[in-house]
Amino acid sequence: MQYRTVRSPQPRRTADPIPITLVTGPPGTGKTKLMRRIAAETMCHAAWDARIGISAPLHDDGLFAAPRRDVVVVDLPKKQAEQQLFALLCQQVGAPFDKDARAAFGRAVDRHRIRWVFVDEIQFINFDGQTGKYVHDGFKSLQNMGVRVVLAGHDMRQQLAAQRSGAREAARVQSEARWMLIELEPYRRSTKTEMAEWRKLLQRIEQRIRLSGHKPGEAVLSEEFEEYLWVATLGYMSHVSTLVSGAVNVAAATADQRITRKILDMVAVEKRAQDGRAQRLQLWDAGRFSFRQSWR
Repeated sequence: MQYRTVRSPQPRRTADPIPITLVTGPPGTGKTKLMRRIAAETMCHAAWDARIGISAPLHDDGLFAAPRRDVVVVDLPKKQAEQQLFALLCQQVGAPFDKDARAAFGRAVDRHRIRWVFVDEIQFINFDGQTGKYVHDGFKSLQNMGVRVVLAGHDMRQQLAAQRSGAREAARVQSEARWMLIELEPYRRSTKTEMAEWRKLLQRIEQRIRLSGHKPGEAVLSEEFEEYLWVATLGYMSHVSTLVSGAVNVAAATADQRITRKILDMVAVEKRAQDGRAQRLQLWDAGRFSFRQSWR
């Protein structure tokens, strides 16, 4: 994973700014899933560091020690005004804030020893104007404090490239200099390499399935339904998750406890792949489906 190539952050101890990681790509490609996995692993590492005593000491003002919050995660629910992002971050750690929430969160970073900040749905920040400049400056401040920032959002490269003003162009230049992009795409299945990657994904998923009708190590998804799953989901990670999770739940309530074609056909996925799904499967059943054709 690219995020592992960057050293661990140390608040107020890092000489050079740590690049901001931006996970981007079309909706449904697994950005949120990847970001949450990184956040979960980071929390585990932070807890272990604290347990063995190699974390920075807690802030103590003589009255009480501030609780440690190595990792902060926020999910933006809608378009954000100038102060709202940093107000949300303050709320996540229970830090008081006034008119300048950005400065308040900077104080919270030092007080709670925050080392990682994760922000999902970053496309809700309008980088074309004052709000974007305010957020950029805030991220730069966090970088200078040694905090690792990880963002996730839809098609951010295109959003920043479609400048409508000098402010957006400036934001794009800043982002390219300070952000490390991880661009996700739907899985494809037309070359040997792509097919191998697709099967590897399905193998990892089926290793986690616990149904009495599936023998240990049996390749149900990665062999029996490998082509079917791509035709039904068009390779979108979120659609695969929806289809497999739904099929497992239905199969668990049957006597055989086994995923079948009938069960998979019963489970709907998100609209983008569900539209035209029946027609694609008809072509596939007839042996006339082309994996090289653009179906998206």
